[in-house]
Amino acid sequence: MQVYDREHKLKCTIMPANDLLQKSKAYRLYRASLPNEERMVFARVANQPSDNAAINREAELLRNLQSTSELIERAYFEQTKSDRPLHYDWLFPQLEDSFICDDAQSKRQINLFSPRDASLDQFIPMAKLRQICMIDAKTAAWIMGRFLKLQNFLEDACTDVTYKFNPVQIILAPADHRMVCLKCGEDSLTATAEEITRRNIQCAAKYMLEWLKTNETEGEEAFVKLLTSFASEGRTSAENAHRELYSTIHELWGRKYHPFTFYDTAHNVWRQRGVDFSQK
Repeated sequence: MQVYDREHKLKCTIMPANDLLQKSKAYRLYRASLPNEERMVFARVANQPSDNAAINREAELLRNLQSTSELIERAYFEQTKSDRPLHYDWLFPQLEDSFICDDAQSKRQINLFSPRDASLDQFIPMAKLRQICMIDAKTAAWIMGRFLKLQNFLEDACTDVTYKFNPVQIILAPADHRMVCLKCGEDSLTATAEEITRRNIQCAAKYMLEWLKTNETEGEEAFVKLLTSFASEGRTSAENAHRELYSTIHELWGRKYHPFTFYDTAHNVWRQRGVDFSQK
């Protein structure tokens, strides 16, 4: 379906309805292609014009996250002169466009966004990945590390919205150790910032523990103990939890790259390679 804005300019082509990725009371999420470009993006489409405000808030949030990320990168470079960016901007989508459709599309607002510096085809929804395989301790460690990094960033960047951990909104690029949260903002919750952080860390740790398959590898027991502490007690500071996690990881396994390692339940064997994306 081709989509035009109010000036009748072609903005994107949304994939058929059977390619619907997510739906809620306020929006539908699809894959879409941009005019004169081969790459794909996500299209979050308001269900009705009355839902445009929610889609507009998301656009404003993504702009705010991007500007905040850039400020942090500049301050970090000035302080360290490091040529390795922090890349908080890899944890949330890049807003490609936000517009109101023409009359034929009932003047609904659409946000077009994509993972930064990556192709959509590299990613698979985390919840779907969990359905088709189990993961080892080191793989769970880097996923948990990405989440804590995101939580820490959102605590600083989100002043008028609140992030709530939701695995359905997270996509992973296993081969590249990338994680992107597609929806970083919720309506404000009636809880303190510390309590929200505690709940998010507890939920994320429980998710990792349920996804994890023990393989009796060195250091696994100590890592599981830390995850269990996160799941039961939580932490009120994502920054401190992130530091605690990586202190444990480096003590157990050193500073080494670990490929995405999953248990192939169909063949009862551990594998160290990317996921077969044809399974999507």
